[in-house]
Amino acid sequence: MDVRDTAKYLETITPDSPEAKSIIGEVYEKRFVEISCKQGSMDAHIWVYTGPRGDYLLVPRSFCSCKDFMIRTASTKKTPACKHLIGLELAVKLGKKRSVSLSADECVRVVFEILEKNVSPTLRKALYTLQE
Repeated sequence: MDVRDTAKYLETITPDSPEAKSIIGEVYEKRFVEISCKQGSMDAHIWVYTGPRGDYLLVPRSFCSCKDFMIRTASTKKTPACKHLIGLELAVKLGKKRSVSLSADECVRVVFEILEKNVSPTLRKALYTLQE
């Protein structure tokens, strides 16, 4: 299994798929966030799953920073994707995502917070501010 297999597998996922059962609730809770990182004319995007026990970085159809992806997809190749990649696919298809725009410095901070602490206070604060 490689990235192409993961992408092909995710293309077939629908809200009714058995694989979607464990993540569809989080999709409708809009736990998937597209961050637009702006600096000058540059506009990059980062995807994050904001979970109750931590946040994960996502690259659509190819990568998740969760342990399940690292072990069962990347290392042992037992599954083509983790539930977060499945959820991201559904969130995009169903329009059930949140969007936030951050500076390039804030985006770098979000990535490092997730990698070091498994949660991003910077992102959570930005999302909370959007709700007010």
